[in-house]
Amino acid sequence: QSGTANTFDCSRHFGKENTAKDWLTQKGFCRVKAAPDQSRDIIASVQCILDRENFVREVDRYLRHSDFLDLRKTEILYRKYLEDVSQPFLQKMKDQMDSQSEEEVRKRRQEQFSQYLNYCTKKGYLFLDHYDPSEYDPFFQKTCRDCWKV
Repeated sequence: QSGTANTFDCSRHFGKENTAKDWLTQKGFCRVKAAPDQSRDIIASVQCILDRENFVREVDRYLRHSDFLDLRKTEILYRKYLEDVSQPFLQKMKDQMDSQSEEEVRKRRQEQFSQYLNYCTKKGYLFLDHYDPSEYDPFFQKTCRDCWKV
């Protein structure tokens, strides 16, 4: 009776009376049939994910390389600026400062200041926008105008 009850239970679930051997065979066949379809889907999904990961890895590598190249370009530009502009300018400025004695500089400043005071007492005012160079030149100390060119 217990065998009949088991058969009855199985027939209720599967719609017909099956033996255990038939049931195992059918289930195994369905799995074998479904396995290639599922495995193809899984392989396709995994391949898609791997392609995306590889793409992201390549983009990340490209961006890091691009950042490195930008930094390198900035360093090269700065080095060229130092060699071509800054250092020659500083050297020329140092040479110009060394070429004048302290006494000459003090004398020129004193002369400039006395000219300024004389002009202010004579006119009462001084504007750098409007001045007569024959009476007073506020840029008197600029003796060498092209000495700062590099």
